[in-house]
Amino acid sequence: MKKILSIILCLITAISVCTLVSCGDKNAVGEVWNVLPYTLDDGATATDQIVGFKLTRNSVNVKEVWINVKKITGETVDVTFQKYTTKTSDGGATEITLTSGTVLGGSARTITSEEVKKANKDSKGWIKVNANDWNVSYNDVAMIVKGNIVIREVVFVNTKGEIITTAIDKADVVIETGDRIINKTFTKAELESFVDVENGLPTYLLDSQESFKDKDQK
Repeated sequence: MKKILSIILCLITAISVCTLVSCGDKNAVGEVWNVLPYTLDDGATATDQIVGFKLTRNSVNVKEVWINVKKITGETVDVTFQKYTTKTSDGGATEITLTSGTVLGGSARTITSEEVKKANKDSKGWIKVNANDWNVSYNDVAMIVKGNIVIREVVFVNTKGEIITTAIDKADVVIETGDRIINKTFTKAELESFVDVENGLPTYLLDSQESFKDKDQK
């Protein structure tokens, strides 16, 4: 009888652990942000979602950016990294302003569905954004996403090969929670105040930075 109870307890424990780490996703890395194009109440479309990262470089420049992608819907999704500033409008709202001529790599990075499948098989979902090394000294870098993509994590790497300490500064995104859809530029504090968000939050992009070091482990 004790043996049977032990087996049942082991099964319950296994199921519980499986649920917590998401057994269906062997490359699970923290929470995910599901980026969607939205049609808003006024008929306007919000196809671009923008997240502003504030980097602490300690005088070492950005060499690479990696993103951990769970999946994309469709064949391709464009992701751009660009310097930005913030400004406050007359009404007091804070806005992200992209700086002209500062796109890292010169153009958007197009991520394909096949690339995502290969990354989830070979590198635990990690995809390097830039083909060639960068050497930029931007403290404020925006990620502009156009398309439908589920992102687990974003990591900035410096010219010494180290992960750069990064924080979410602001995000010009659509948040869907309950029966509300809100489209504006959110501060970090506003994002952190949300609960029960339908498609996750941009803040989830930095909740598992150390996982990057395991990307090549089989």
